[in-house]
Amino acid sequence: MQGIEDEINRIVKIAKPIKDKAQELRNLLERGFFEYPILSKIPSNYPDKLCIVAIDTGFIEPPAELTGGRLAVIIRAHAFFGCTPSCIEKQEASAMVKFIESENNIAKPLSKIVERKFIIELLKRKKNGELHLDMVLLDGELIPRIPWWYSPKAKVRNKYLKKLYNTIIDLSNEMFRLAHETSTALVGIVKRSYGHLIGPLVGIPDLPLNDKAIATYILKPGEYIDLGYCFDILEKTESMLNELKENKVLRRILRHRTEWLRKVIEYVWWSGHTKIILYKAWQPTYFSLATKVEIWPSDLLLIEHIVGFLAANTGVNGVPYQIDVVDSMCRIPKTLLFETQQEMFRNLAERLNDPQLAMSIAGLTNPEKMSRIGFK
Repeated sequence: MQGIEDEINRIVKIAKPIKDKAQELRNLLERGFFEYPILSKIPSNYPDKLCIVAIDTGFIEPPAELTGGRLAVIIRAHAFFGCTPSCIEKQEASAMVKFIESENNIAKPLSKIVERKFIIELLKRKKNGELHLDMVLLDGELIPRIPWWYSPKAKVRNKYLKKLYNTIIDLSNEMFRLAHETSTALVGIVKRSYGHLIGPLVGIPDLPLNDKAIATYILKPGEYIDLGYCFDILEKTESMLNELKENKVLRRILRHRTEWLRKVIEYVWWSGHTKIILYKAWQPTYFSLATKVEIWPSDLLLIEHIVGFLAANTGVNGVPYQIDVVDSMCRIPKTLLFETQQEMFRNLAERLNDPQLAMSIAGLTNPEKMSRIGFK
């Protein structure tokens, strides 16, 4: 295969320093630099009788390309474990349709809005005494990812996209506030993780591999790395930046990596109290992967309780089984997008009393990809 040898040589150059420094890294992590060692054993004692809701959202990527715009379908699924609520279905999946009249793909921010609105609804019910709930598990980030260009006063071309991120920030603030008022723990299971926070924290800012790869390599089953609260991570990284005055390239890389963290702490008031953890469960998993989680603890559930619970419930896929359940509920069959496109066309044709105009809006821009959304 063309180019594979060159890529292997490049990856070897990246990975070899990690191999050479593996024991040094373990020693630094075990020693720690906050008020505790960063690398620890996962506690075997944890609360096991908890009421938990797992939540996931999914969307077609990319959206179906229609003549008049893009058709996005977003699914939100939830499932309760350890309890049966009386005011809401124990397990349910629902879909939302959005017609996008621009080239920007807004399905992901829309899915985060759907997710956070639902969490707020649950927390309000708990606050009103309608619902018992100890912890919320999210399939995805708990801390919202803020684009590099975002600020509340920024003048941007795509005002609708900025409005979406304004909404995500407002909902995140409300979510954290209600979680605090109701003593509810929040946990985000980050499957696709490419962050580089470990290097600056241990004083080796040029570590080439991402945190999840490093943790997968150096952690033993039943261990976890506690990178600290977000405001601690940011403070430590900025301190490292001040020590790298002569290395402009590395300074620029570190600033870029932490920009989202700086923004989210500034705009989402409670997010700085979120901890970032990487753990390797006792049960062997496919590829022996470490699991990255973002944890906002409660007064009743401490960090070590939550890590122990998550590790005990993590299966071969490397995530808690509750997340596996809602992930399977969010899978979008091709037939759903086909049925949505057909229903849109039928209703447009009826309302406009003009099938040709309806097809000019709801027809597929790229007929060669008809099979992707269920056309035969």
